[in-house]
Amino acid sequence: RRIEAAFLETPREWFCRPYNLPVAYDEVPLPIGYGQTLPPPELQARMVDALDPQPGQRVLEVGNGVGYLAAVLSALTSQVYSVGGIKALADEALRVYRQRARELPWLARVHQRVGDGSAGWPNEAPFDRIVIIAGMSHVPAPLLQQLKPGGVLIVPLESSIGQRLVKVTKVVGIHGTVRLVSTDIY
Repeated sequence: RRIEAAFLETPREWFCRPYNLPVAYDEVPLPIGYGQTLPPPELQARMVDALDPQPGQRVLEVGNGVGYLAAVLSALTSQVYSVGGIKALADEALRVYRQRARELPWLARVHQRVGDGSAGWPNEAPFDRIVIIAGMSHVPAPLLQQLKPGGVLIVPLESSIGQRLVKVTKVVGIHGTVRLVSTDIY
């Protein structure tokens, strides 16, 4: 219910291009410019549900796009750190956060920077949760290193049969051995 409420309280149309407003909630990727898209709502909901962010946790989002998912996550947890490689899109997200902060005060919990998302945000690590928006062939090692023990990472992984959504949990044994447990979720 918390996740559903966060999605319902965060208007997706704030993050859409004007020409996409009539289809803002349709189950299709929406172009946001720069060769990027805003993923369909159901996919984003599945990602957040599998991530299961809790109050008091710190979340890293890789691939911030126009900032919609970071806005949703900020309603669910204490701090969201969002990294993306396109400055113009990050600036747009920041504008929306500033313009809408009175309506959604939790938007102030989003911290953004422009950079290589595969490097994560080392100065703010470790993170309880990490969500990667863009499809990847593998999970970059720096992101796994920045994930806390017991932490969860969600990533769309490319494979020979298409893209699949994977949940990775970092498990640390009693002798300090680290194990990654992967589960296909979609």
